[in-house]
Amino acid sequence: ITALIDPEQFKAMTEASSGVMVLSGGAGTGKTTIALHRVAYLHFQNPSFFSAKRTLILTPGDALRRYISNVLPSLGMKGVRVRTFADWGLHSIKQLVPSLKKWKLTQDTPLGARRLKRHHVMVSLLEKVVNNEAAELDEDIEGIGGKTCLQAWVSRRNLAISPRGNAFIRWLEQQHQLSPEVKDSLTRVVKRAVDELCDPFETWAAMLTDESLLKQHFSNHGVDYYQWELAQLIKSISTQMEAPGEASQYGEHGAGIDGRSIFEGEIRGHLDEDDIAILLRLCQLKFGTTTGPSGRRIKYHHIMVDEAQDLSPITVQMLCHCAEPKAPVTLSGDTAQRLSLDSGFGDWKELVEVTKIRARILPPLAVSYRSTTQIMTLAREILGPLAPQLDAKDARDGASVEHLTFDGPGEAVLFLADALNSLRDRERSATIALVARDVDTANLYYAGLRRAEVPALRRITAQEFSFTPGIDVTDIYQIKGLEYDYVIGLEISEAHYPKDDEARHLLHILATRAAHQLWLISTETPSPIVPEKYRHETP
Repeated sequence: ITALIDPEQFKAMTEASSGVMVLSGGAGTGKTTIALHRVAYLHFQNPSFFSAKRTLILTPGDALRRYISNVLPSLGMKGVRVRTFADWGLHSIKQLVPSLKKWKLTQDTPLGARRLKRHHVMVSLLEKVVNNEAAELDEDIEGIGGKTCLQAWVSRRNLAISPRGNAFIRWLEQQHQLSPEVKDSLTRVVKRAVDELCDPFETWAAMLTDESLLKQHFSNHGVDYYQWELAQLIKSISTQMEAPGEASQYGEHGAGIDGRSIFEGEIRGHLDEDDIAILLRLCQLKFGTTTGPSGRRIKYHHIMVDEAQDLSPITVQMLCHCAEPKAPVTLSGDTAQRLSLDSGFGDWKELVEVTKIRARILPPLAVSYRSTTQIMTLAREILGPLAPQLDAKDARDGASVEHLTFDGPGEAVLFLADALNSLRDRERSATIALVARDVDTANLYYAGLRRAEVPALRRITAQEFSFTPGIDVTDIYQIKGLEYDYVIGLEISEAHYPKDDEARHLLHILATRAAHQLWLISTETPSPIVPEKYRHETP
């Protein structure tokens, strides 16, 4: 793959101080491969500056994290901590804000609240709120020190509030025309105000529970939203602000009759990934760098983000500001492979515009090396009007795609059991994935195949992939960024994949996990986003 990139892409890959670079392309075009080679190349050229300690690699899930961790040493890059954003973000915010040490991560944020927190308008809302907080000091400073002091304070408004307060106090110390009483009074007022304003948690909580502020900002920026989404956001943040429940204090009574914690699903004292990104961005806006009340500082010499299309604009903006000025940041991804449509941006150009980051968007990689022509043709047809307009090329030919229909799951399981046993007999080293849209469907087929005594069967529920030959039964949210020799899509029906944009993206992801062959299975009305020409009735 790396031998076939064009000169412009190679030049961008090998520039040490190129700033933010967006590496895009379709499924299987080698985005992750090239991004990892960029990490290794820069380290090879300058191992002390681009050291493992100063390099950050983020992935969307644990499976891809483990895969990349195993690949990097073979590229000559040892010791890099590859992390998921959730793990890195929670660890980082606890480092910077000591008051959040006991807070935990939640994935139970209501959908409406999640959509609003991920909306690109949050970029400007954070900046507005932080600027307004600092402006509240204007009147006090003028009342104590007069117009001259106010002008000195206002003239430093290009600084974040923390360094701005320090710069103003240094200026005060040099003003001999001011009385000691005035200087002492101003110093106390500014220090107290800066201490209060530099608490990102208080700003996060106040901002996201202020209904009038949110309504006004959304209205000024033409944001379409439902009242129930806004109410959901305010209620969820208000609940999160409360002290977390501790199951340990209840002893044996901390679990229900099913053995699960009574606090499962609890969001009190919890943050989701978007809260973490907002809090870290607030730290940057208040301190001028990625630091916080603890005084600790986060800075990297190279940041690589894989599957960046699933991050919100606030998250991407914050990560770019975690790098040293002009240090490389590599964003790798494909907007056609979004797991959710609430990521907050539609394409890379829009992302760059709303976040105001200076980035080079490379021409998309167009040659698919993973999947065959037959698979990629279907994948583009599934996307339909959402398919990117580029001259895509496929590296190799392969078996035809089959969309098999059955009268019921029992019949489908019997067929699959015979087919999988036959395949395992022929190809012991094959990796095979049976992929459903939801957990219940995956459980149904796993139970059936297990009763049929299909060998090497594994139920994957939390990305515990072994990357070894066998048959993994899982759901589509587990396999992002991975690939298999053979993929079987379970229940590709209208009920699971209706004719909407989200279904198109999800089914596109499913299809493009297959390297050699793809089957689609339906026991109900087939999905309308799969053309009828692929459909075959089974005997």
